[in-house]
Amino acid sequence: MAENFRVTVARPNPQHSAQLAVGLQKSGLLETYITGIYLSWEHIPMKFFRWLPLWFRNQIEVSIFSRYKRTHSELNPNLVISIDPWVNMAMALLHRAGVSAPWQMSFFRRRLALFQEKVAHHSLENANILIVYDTEAYHALRSTQNTSLIRIVDMATIHWKTRDRVFREEAERWPEYSQSIDLPSNYPKHLEQLSIEAETADYILVGSQLAKASFVENGCDPEKIYIAYYGCDTQLFQPGNERRSSDRPFNIIFVGSPSIAKGYHYMLMTLKGLQDLDLEVNCCGLSQRKGIQIESIGNIRVNSMGYRSQEQLAQIMRKADLLFHPSILDSFSLTCLEAMSSAVPVLTTNLVGASEIIDHERDGFVVQSGDIEAMQSVVRFLYNNSQAKYQIGISAREKALLHTWEDYQEDVVKIIKEIYFRNRNPGYLPG
Repeated sequence: MAENFRVTVARPNPQHSAQLAVGLQKSGLLETYITGIYLSWEHIPMKFFRWLPLWFRNQIEVSIFSRYKRTHSELNPNLVISIDPWVNMAMALLHRAGVSAPWQMSFFRRRLALFQEKVAHHSLENANILIVYDTEAYHALRSTQNTSLIRIVDMATIHWKTRDRVFREEAERWPEYSQSIDLPSNYPKHLEQLSIEAETADYILVGSQLAKASFVENGCDPEKIYIAYYGCDTQLFQPGNERRSSDRPFNIIFVGSPSIAKGYHYMLMTLKGLQDLDLEVNCCGLSQRKGIQIESIGNIRVNSMGYRSQEQLAQIMRKADLLFHPSILDSFSLTCLEAMSSAVPVLTTNLVGASEIIDHERDGFVVQSGDIEAMQSVVRFLYNNSQAKYQIGISAREKALLHTWEDYQEDVVKIIKEIYFRNRNPGYLPG
């Protein structure tokens, strides 16, 4: 097959889209990577500050570039276009301040629509394939209807109608915690657009079988859905040298917002039955204004550590004895893979996509969502069996080494080539 096609990748907030762009660049397929904020001296907003003294620029690189990852060292900056960086900076700052969904504000919705329309115009003129992302694809898809452009939507989430149903059921089950969750159906017009994204995309990328099932459940053709498990930086997230000593607490780490969505309420319920153990819990992530209050439980210290950069999180991981990730619904969860890469046992649920790569009791633990007794049993087992905890961590590290970002790049490029081949040969059926 001649590989003479070109791909545009577009997402205002980079996340794992930069990894996909790097994979395409390595294969010679990347036409352009379009994003909001790209923190390099060649792009707005930083290009305006290139006149600063070198020592000051070095300080900016340490305090901003390394703390807020908005670039990729392997990505050719000449292939990057930044659109509306100031708007995206404003949204990022609002999110850091605890505003759960600043993109729902009318001004930002209009700017995001404009971003997508510019992406559509650019890709129609320069590319054969356009890859956009959930919540940021509707206007791009609408502007490229009935064209020869192949439109792929990377759905880094569970289908929004499934999310809304599960979240609503959980909020009704635990009304005392319901204020911590913002239901998609609270924004009916936006929810409709999100559903249309899945319906009108030519192809869909997801991160797990769990995610794929949610889209099939809501009427999407399973043959247009491809799965590419995400990766992690196994060089950054490495095992620590420190073994737990008897004079320090068993260190549990929780990463995410203190909300129903991340199962924070289940962690609190689990801890209430473990007060006879010497435990300490470190919560990393942005606290929402409507989030569940973080507070200690009896003699168990629960510490709010706030937002942490990837480098800081990696350091915290190395000292942890367990990652507790009781999310009630998660398309994948990079946090689980990062903990595994750090040789930290993971306790998660069957409604987290990352559970698909975990062998229960060998390199992690997978329990039914909401099963408090099972969660308590896992914590007690690891607490009382340091050698088993150590061996599970080693096995987890071995598993994580099979899921690097390089592996993800190779997998997703193969998928994109197959999609292009399918369109060149209408009678082709995926293997």
